[in-house]
Amino acid sequence: MSETLEIGYSGLPIKAIVELPGSKSLSNRLLLLEYFSGNIIQGIAHSDAADTINLAEILRNLPPISDAGEGGTTSRFALTALAATPGYVGVLKGSNRLTQRPISELVNALRKLGADLTYLENENQLPIQIIGKQLKTVPIELNGTISSQFLSALLLLGTYLSQGIEVKVIGKIVSKPYLDMSIKMLRFLNFQLEENNQVFRVYPQNWTPTEVIVEKDWSSASYWYSIVALAPKASVMLEGLKLSSFQGDSLIADIFSLLGVSTTQKEEGLLLEKTNKYVNLFTFDCIDQPDIAQTLAVTITGLRIKGHLTGLSTLRGKETDRIEALKHELQKMNVRISEPVDGELLIDARFADFSKLVIIDTYNDHRMALSFAPLVLKVNKIAIRNPKVIEKSYPNFWRELEKASISLTEWEF
Repeated sequence: MSETLEIGYSGLPIKAIVELPGSKSLSNRLLLLEYFSGNIIQGIAHSDAADTINLAEILRNLPPISDAGEGGTTSRFALTALAATPGYVGVLKGSNRLTQRPISELVNALRKLGADLTYLENENQLPIQIIGKQLKTVPIELNGTISSQFLSALLLLGTYLSQGIEVKVIGKIVSKPYLDMSIKMLRFLNFQLEENNQVFRVYPQNWTPTEVIVEKDWSSASYWYSIVALAPKASVMLEGLKLSSFQGDSLIADIFSLLGVSTTQKEEGLLLEKTNKYVNLFTFDCIDQPDIAQTLAVTITGLRIKGHLTGLSTLRGKETDRIEALKHELQKMNVRISEPVDGELLIDARFADFSKLVIIDTYNDHRMALSFAPLVLKVNKIAIRNPKVIEKSYPNFWRELEKASISLTEWEF
């Protein structure tokens, strides 16, 4: 695939049956549990996202140099597993951007449990040398305001420690639905987990052989909700997706009811239909659903309405500074967008200009490419730089778009 992909739209109604990837978040948690259980737990239909494939290869091969690439969850889960593997000696590294993302809170917690971890270049950043140890159980304190992935990693680790684990969380837990996903998974596997005043305890027990089918990915579904919202007429079936879900992003069905999309549970999946009933001012706190913030911002833009998104502070530490990236790209279409206080965006898209081709820079961030693609339904032609970046979470997205009669043209240079 070329460095730029032009997407075109004929104006016809959108009608498609879509095969979503498996949930990356669920797959990554299951991979860690498979590893800690010695494959007594088995995940079925794992995600084909690059992050998941990468984590699986690290845990399968235990290489002397493990490269987490761009994957935040990949790096944090791999670090936890390798640190708890007696006899393992190696280095965990990542992309330039990943080295800038938080890791020290998890490193400090693992060190308290007895992990032998050494920063090789810059303090509090990858790469990290790991000498695997048999970790012990001591009470841990953890800052909850940075990433819920740290706490998820430690709770999953608790299934492997002979005396379980106890973690006291200080401060408000961000992205809590992703933590809830980990907790639901552990309880589904019959682990005793207690939570009291932000003190979490996982108690040891024997593993029970269990197969867990990975749900379809709700975060990936959000782009199809945006497509239906922005199309003149649309009917999309998301095969295998269910309203009842481990995933916090399943709230998308309720969210998009305010943006002109109805959701009906069918035997084969979810049927999305355009209603043309949407609010003129959309407000939402993204603190628990940060992965759909870009999708919401773009949908607000496409509908030419006003929006107020809050709870965005964690977006600065993702694959790119997503707040700055959104501001820069939306301003290309004359969208008035500002950040009155840290972690909030005011969007006024009433005068958005869709009259010309828009070229979207993706900043090596998969969600920038995925979330901006639906704007083709308003702009008629949109170009996405570095389209391969979607392989991180939704490798087949461009192919699925073609099934929905949206055209793709690779630019030649």
